Amino acid sequence: MYTLILFFCFFAGSAQATEDLFNKALTNLQDNKPEEASRLFSEFLKTKPQSEAGLFNMALSLYRQSGKEDPARAYWRQVLFQNPYNRQTREALNLIEDKKYFWLWIPQDFILGLIAFSWFILIFLFFKKKFLALRWWLPVWFIVHGFSSYYFYFRTGNYSTLMQDSMVLSAPDVTAPALFEQTAGVLVKVLPEKNDLQKWSHIETSTGKRGWLHSHLLLPLKRNTKSNNN
Repeated sequence: MYTLILFFCFFAGSAQATEDLFNKALTNLQDNKPEEASRLFSEFLKTKPQSEAGLFNMALSLYRQSGKEDPARAYWRQVLFQNPYNRQTREALNLIEDKKYFWLWIPQDFILGLIAFSWFILIFLFFKKKFLALRWWLPVWFIVHGFSSYYFYFRTGNYSTLMQDSMVLSAPDVTAPALFEQTAGVLVKVLPEKNDLQKWSHIETSTGKRGWLHSHLLLPLKRNTKSNNN
């Protein structure tokens, strides 16, 4: 019983410390101290990596610093990937004209509803023996499912935002020849590798080019660590 009380007190104290850290970061942001705010939000996100409020305000604190628009864009994309209904994040990304990646903006449940609706109409027309209407509906059904496959291909991929302009190398070695330069702010696909090169990431661009980058230059869209939102 005593151990249980100690555990509860420790958990309550840890939760309070995390909340205090968030409030301190928010105060710095409101006082126009974005550098200190981003440092504190970074500490907060180590404890609560999936917090929408933490990610959003981390992005905002970076956006208010000169030359930090691309890192801000990366954190806002993380929020939108988690919750496409987040209105503030949509407005923020609209402000910096970041609507290139449509699959970030469309809610997953909308696509699932569209698939279900296409199947419902198909089955309804079949059992009602409305074969002429069915003939016209089939192309729509294929378009819906083709679009859905394209959508989920990106949603399930391991994508990251490039945080700064970087040279993409031919191998995971700083002495390796450079293949091409990749501009900041783009989403790149991180390819699975069997080796244990944690400091390096094998990436593929939207045009199919492949190469190696330092992992610290990338911010993944997905936050896999389970945590409660703030």
